[in-house]
Amino acid sequence: GWTVEQTITNPEIVSGIFTVSWNTIGRFRYEFSEVMILDDNQTAVAGTGPSVAFIDLVSGNVNDVAIHDGTAKDLAVTRDGNVLACGASNYSGTNDINLYDLTQSPPTHMGGFGIGDYNYNTNAIVFSADGSLIAVTGYPTSGGYTYLQFFDTTTYQSVYMCPTHMGGCGGMAVSPDGNTMIASGYRTLFVDMSGSTPSELGSADAYNAEFLAASPTGAKAVTGTSMLDENGY
Repeated sequence: GWTVEQTITNPEIVSGIFTVSWNTIGRFRYEFSEVMILDDNQTAVAGTGPSVAFIDLVSGNVNDVAIHDGTAKDLAVTRDGNVLACGASNYSGTNDINLYDLTQSPPTHMGGFGIGDYNYNTNAIVFSADGSLIAVTGYPTSGGYTYLQFFDTTTYQSVYMCPTHMGGCGGMAVSPDGNTMIASGYRTLFVDMSGSTPSELGSADAYNAEFLAASPTGAKAVTGTSMLDENGY
């Protein structure tokens, strides 16, 4: 069975974090933050609001890197391990997404951007396989449904928005081959990532689906959902 190897306590990380639920392997989610273990198996990253904490799992040392403009809640790392994205509603700035260069020590801010006339409305963000795009969901500032958009990580411009609305987003995953992406909420979307521009393949109703995983080929997806009581809550 699993055992606790070590516990690292830091008030700046623990404060305001509660309601634990599991996401994909190597990542576990809290209500107001996310913790991610990098591929070096030595570093954990935690979004802590105004900063990102890089935690050395050997020494226990914590290096807090301030968010340039915005807030950290959701985290994603490119497959080559070189870039970290932090996403959250821009309550303390103008950027919904901030990018950090993980090849530098400490990591340095590369840039950031807002998602236009949309309000950030997601519990997950994800990079495309090559890191050139990042997926974010949001709803129009004027009100309405939530839509999945893809932003270029160099120009910070939206390059595609799926035509089917989602009603919120609890999880995203890209298949290991990089050709398919799934995003799940009140509706699960399937997106073709094999071309130069993403394209929605279809969708399926999946009430309140939250966490998900893609099969190696992207041909199958598994979603997890919150349990409902007899009153629908």
